[in-house]
Amino acid sequence: MNRKETTYNIGLDIGTNSVGWAITDNNYNLLKAKKKNLWGVRLFSSAETAEDRRLNRSARRRYRRRRNRLNWLDELFSDELFKKDQGFLNRMKHSWVSKKDSTRMRDKYNLFIDEDFNDKDYFEEYPTIFHLRERLIEDKTQADIRLVYLAIHNILKYRGNFTYEHQNFDVSKMNEDLENVLKEFNSDLNFFGISLSEETNFSKISSVLLKKDWSPSSKVTNILNQIDTTIITKPVAKNIFNLLVGNKVDLVKFFNLNTSEDVSLKLSSSAVESDMQKCEETLDEEQLALINSANAIYSTIVLNEILDEHTYISSAKVEIYKKHHEDLAALKDLLRRTDDDKLVSSIKDSYSKYIQPGKYSVDDFYKDLKKYLAKIDDPISKDALEKIENNNYLLKQRTRDNGVIPFQLNENELIKIIDNQSTYYPFLRENKSKILSLINFRIPYYVGPLNVKKSDFSWMVRKEPGAIRPWNFDEKVDREKSSNNFIRKMTSTDSYLIGEPVLPKNSLIYQKYEVLNELNNVRIVNDSESTDKGERLTVEMKQSIYNDLFKKRATVTTKQLIDWLIKESYSTSTSIRGLADKSKFLSSLATYRKFVSIFGEEFVNKPENNKQLEELVEW
Repeated sequence: MNRKETTYNIGLDIGTNSVGWAITDNNYNLLKAKKKNLWGVRLFSSAETAEDRRLNRSARRRYRRRRNRLNWLDELFSDELFKKDQGFLNRMKHSWVSKKDSTRMRDKYNLFIDEDFNDKDYFEEYPTIFHLRERLIEDKTQADIRLVYLAIHNILKYRGNFTYEHQNFDVSKMNEDLENVLKEFNSDLNFFGISLSEETNFSKISSVLLKKDWSPSSKVTNILNQIDTTIITKPVAKNIFNLLVGNKVDLVKFFNLNTSEDVSLKLSSSAVESDMQKCEETLDEEQLALINSANAIYSTIVLNEILDEHTYISSAKVEIYKKHHEDLAALKDLLRRTDDDKLVSSIKDSYSKYIQPGKYSVDDFYKDLKKYLAKIDDPISKDALEKIENNNYLLKQRTRDNGVIPFQLNENELIKIIDNQSTYYPFLRENKSKILSLINFRIPYYVGPLNVKKSDFSWMVRKEPGAIRPWNFDEKVDREKSSNNFIRKMTSTDSYLIGEPVLPKNSLIYQKYEVLNELNNVRIVNDSESTDKGERLTVEMKQSIYNDLFKKRATVTTKQLIDWLIKESYSTSTSIRGLADKSKFLSSLATYRKFVSIFGEEFVNKPENNKQLEELVEW
């Protein structure tokens, strides 16, 4: 090939982690240079999202805030602990040092080194931290201040979730509360046109969902026999309740998604976090809100199973410990009477992997154990298999299900412990509000990082200088100004109207614009095989479609529009062109419909209320 004389073309195949190239003449014949074909590929690492960095950053922030809570607890307890045991906090701090490490000095025990009470005595009396917490709740006699500290330390370290923030969580009203939540969930389902009948007995459904000795599938079967399947089809109802009890649900069928990807969700799965992330990428805001509501109901069901009619988490956990001990003793007795050494060894290995921290989950353990126990014909193995079916066999103290525990339950225990021991330790009564603030306070998202120095990633406004603590947060931080800064920081400016802030995506005005913009592109073609571009919608037709379809439906499909055109006598045989998605409109009046469900149609339709509603959208 002579570059000066030859006309050539360069073809590129650009991928996410490679670029392929080839040089040809005008007849697409591959050219050569120096006896080598002029083609090749350049490989490189594919681009990565910031997801891993974001998750790691969130974890670091979470652990840092946990350390802060415990450090502040140490500040409050340090003087009283020093009176009892000068080296207690120091021993806890350096408990990670191995006894085999000759380069570091350490005490024989991690916690207690008294002559009459050491770590061995402590763990014999309190096998788990929940045994200690239960004792301090039930027993009003004076306890060692170190024991009080350990119980409160554990409560603050694993304080629970904030799903019911700013609410009083009453365990005795769990059934009643779930009934109300189910009614709200059903009204959300109405948005998608798949709600249950208004005459449905949600109290009975709530009772079935909270049954402790029933498997998830048996709960669904029982509920399906109660509901009216003339309003909603049985397969749809089955999907709804499978979602609520933690069974696997195909969201493509559930939401009628227009995608070839597998989008499924099982709220009880150990991989639920990654599945939820995929949902966030695939589902719209209304669909995602419904999934979050379902997750809250599932969490209530799991929490009810954990509590098992106990008022306090500690009592429930102690009961789980006792059941585990009894079931393990029965299993050991079964294995001693089993002649198959290989089978016995397999069961022991499975339990060993399960009880140790690692990737061997309870689902993996149950899967293997069912396979092994099915080979043993014995009442003990049959009882174990039944408990496995109900997810209630050899449960551990620390599982992913603990994530459903709201902080209010731990707060109730904390209050009880402080009230019982404040008689003997007055500092607990004096600092009660401070200690409680460590469990029920979290930094509002709109305040952002509590950095002293100004930066592009900090927008907090202070009222006065000094260390910020949960109990003096409102004295040090200006919430209103910080939230205003947060909104301004998150708002972009228009590229046409320079300097003007853009409208929120969920703005009533913007959603109306999106709908009308799509309607402007619609063409009506009476003959589906015609090459004619079709006729535009008239102003009258667009207004009617806007009011009759978009104001009343979450998503407007092409079929619904065609049916409406035929019903209103605008056409007899119609096909629609001009949409980006041939099956449906991509825009909707989601915000309008949400406001109507809250304030009523009359209020939302009044023009004088638009400004107020737009402010609600912004905030």
